[in-house]
Amino acid sequence: MLVFFRDGFYKDLIILLVLTVIVGAVFSQGIAWAIDTYFGDTLDGMIGEYGEYDVILHIREEAKEAALRELERIGEQSFPGYKVNQTLTIAGQANFFFGFPDEYRTREVLESITSYFGAVPGINGYTLMVEPSVLIRGVHPVVREDLRDQIEELDGVKFVVKDGGNLAVVLTTDDWIPEVTKEVERIIQQYQILELRFPMGFEVDTQEVGEQALAVLRSQIPSSEGHPSSEGHPSGKGVYKNVTSAEYGEDLDAFLKTLVEMRDFLGSYASQVRVLPEPHVQLGVGELILLENDLTIEVTGVYGGLVEAMIVEGSPVQSTDKLVQ
Repeated sequence: MLVFFRDGFYKDLIILLVLTVIVGAVFSQGIAWAIDTYFGDTLDGMIGEYGEYDVILHIREEAKEAALRELERIGEQSFPGYKVNQTLTIAGQANFFFGFPDEYRTREVLESITSYFGAVPGINGYTLMVEPSVLIRGVHPVVREDLRDQIEELDGVKFVVKDGGNLAVVLTTDDWIPEVTKEVERIIQQYQILELRFPMGFEVDTQEVGEQALAVLRSQIPSSEGHPSSEGHPSGKGVYKNVTSAEYGEDLDAFLKTLVEMRDFLGSYASQVRVLPEPHVQLGVGELILLENDLTIEVTGVYGGLVEAMIVEGSPVQSTDKLVQ
């Protein structure tokens, strides 16, 4: 028996284990490769390869056949060499990927998506997905052009396209993404926004108040050479600019007036109460007071020793509580 073990048993056992590990590893790798290839091809067929498509068009599901025919017509007529692909339909909305040929992948075309595809049956909007690119979110409309001019001067930048309230910095190659991202962050960090807020319903001339705020800033913090506020600015000097949009201000004023009117209308249906606080109690508008029976009221007006309030929580039953704190 010992001779049997000494005649190569352990050597054969080790060889068997090694071969088992090797065969298992090769088999597992083959399975992984097959799965990756299958799902990779499936995914590429659904959303395309990196940079293949530039925009996703969202179409109502019931109109997707007519929309596809219209997209093909637009592509053949305006963008020879285009690519279009229907992908997943989610919650009654079909999605079509559309890719422009290189010669049509320009700022003018990408900013005119609505004019090209606005008449497509059932369209519900679009999402820009041009690559390679760097996305800047929430750009103030007044400084958008200044930022665009500075960013387009950077190396590796092909053009900058406006996408709603964002800016998409389209690059020449993927290799520029880290460097351009760093430069874009440097440019953005040069700017600080000072926002003045007023109570709801307070009417104000936004342009006039903006100029007054600039005058105060210039008097308190002069825009001079070497001031911290000028650090990194291309001109080497701090610059103050009123970026209040007149159109935005008018729309905001109209919106606030509507909210005030709605508040007054709804408030007329609320249960109102009058409070006689103790002489040493000071109340202000907006304060909440908790009375008996979990009754909560909010102060809406103070007129000398009389306080008017609105019931915001609880049953509006008569209360004779005396406020002493």
